[in-house]
Amino acid sequence: MAGIRGAERPLARGKFVTRAIVLVGALVLASLLGACERTAERGATHRALRSSTDSLVSAGQYALARSALLSVAEGHSVPGAERWEREWARDRAVSLAPLLALDSGARGTDGDRLAASGVPCATTTCRTGRGSRTPALALLERSKGDGAHALAHNRDALRIRTAALGADSPEAAESHLRIGKDLRLSGAPQAEVLAEVERAMQIRKRCFGDRSREYAEVLSDLANFERWRKHTPAALRAFDRLLALRRSLDGPHSLPVADVLTDMAVTHLRDDDYRAIEKLSGEAVAIYDRHGSVPDDNYALSLNMHGLGLRYVGRLAEAERELQRTIVVQELRRRASPDLDVVRSRFYRLGAYGDLATVQLLKGDSLAAWNTQERGLSRRWLERAFARGELDTAGAWDHLLARVQAKLTDSSAVIGWLDPVYQSGRHGSPCWGYVIRRTGGVHWVRIELAADDLDISVQEVCLKLRRQLGFAADWPSRIERWTISTEPATTAGKSASQRSSHCSWGCAIS
Repeated sequence: MAGIRGAERPLARGKFVTRAIVLVGALVLASLLGACERTAERGATHRALRSSTDSLVSAGQYALARSALLSVAEGHSVPGAERWEREWARDRAVSLAPLLALDSGARGTDGDRLAASGVPCATTTCRTGRGSRTPALALLERSKGDGAHALAHNRDALRIRTAALGADSPEAAESHLRIGKDLRLSGAPQAEVLAEVERAMQIRKRCFGDRSREYAEVLSDLANFERWRKHTPAALRAFDRLLALRRSLDGPHSLPVADVLTDMAVTHLRDDDYRAIEKLSGEAVAIYDRHGSVPDDNYALSLNMHGLGLRYVGRLAEAERELQRTIVVQELRRRASPDLDVVRSRFYRLGAYGDLATVQLLKGDSLAAWNTQERGLSRRWLERAFARGELDTAGAWDHLLARVQAKLTDSSAVIGWLDPVYQSGRHGSPCWGYVIRRTGGVHWVRIELAADDLDISVQEVCLKLRRQLGFAADWPSRIERWTISTEPATTAGKSASQRSSHCSWGCAIS
């Protein structure tokens, strides 16, 4: 008997803990809903109910979560809740039916009450399920490059959500935003895209007010939309509103504030306001550093923008240091990225090498500039060569110029082109080319392009010409024998996917 009693004690304690969890959950829920009832803040009921029921569901307390949801839906608690909040609560309660059915302890109690409640569980649950799965299908189609099917899925989701929750529900606003993005990517008229974004803004403002995080999210979409359609003043006005809102909601030194500052710095690239770029990105970098930021995309971009701004305001030594920091972050991100050509070339670029080389050129250090830009070239080819053991990773960059010159003859040379990612002007003036002979240093030539004297059609021709020169002067290439070459380096063993990873070029010529 002693053994039996000893075995019963843990079970009793387990029941006590479960009851305590339920009791604490109920008290917290009542407190939150009571706060909603006292406050006039829009969307407060929805936020509190969503947070508390999600916590209860995570703890396995499905019956308690459903009871709280139905209490709001039927007006027994929080009588001041908006219609869309009650509809959301009812829909969420119905969606818990499968979980209740799987819970053996609830089958004889809450399961029976659910069946007796008169809510058409099967039909409503199917409706709710499709409303949540359809956006996921749209995202899958978008990732496959099928914009038409993605748009169709998101329109279908909007119809389902409108029927289930009403045209003014937050879920409907989410669908409007997704449709707007699909339309933008498909090249639809800008007015159609703007209409979807503005509709989402109206819904979020009505549901949550224009001082809420939910409204801040859609305001960010509006700002980026204006930037996408090259309406810089409108984009900056939207970003200014967003910045003030983020400072109020999250604090003046928060990461969301740093993200907005970075977006504003990038937006100023279109009006060449580098003093603003330096100031905004500098503030962002200081915030990221304060939080000990991991090497993510926003941190890398803010560093790159700050280095660029410092360069254009003439603070070259500081620009060099900041761009060197940028390269460290970009390299860390690239090493941690999936080893896929399309992913690395599009989302994990090493553009700061070209920007750093430009700063070093302006400082008069031609050899350092050439060494720097070489480290950013043909990275996919180099990474594969390193993996195969064909190149020594430890000494790959040692005495690079001397090793190249050792392969040249008196009648041959290497020519190349530096093309930084971020440049002022529509076609990046000034630009630099270089020549390396068998002896001597790297000879750089600065070329000023009078952008103001060229019309748009000529500028586009210049862009195309430079791209073609780049593909025709691809280097380093897999040349097995270093003799005088009379063919473009692109024919010496490199694929188109390898060529596409270049940011500047060179070739051996006779």
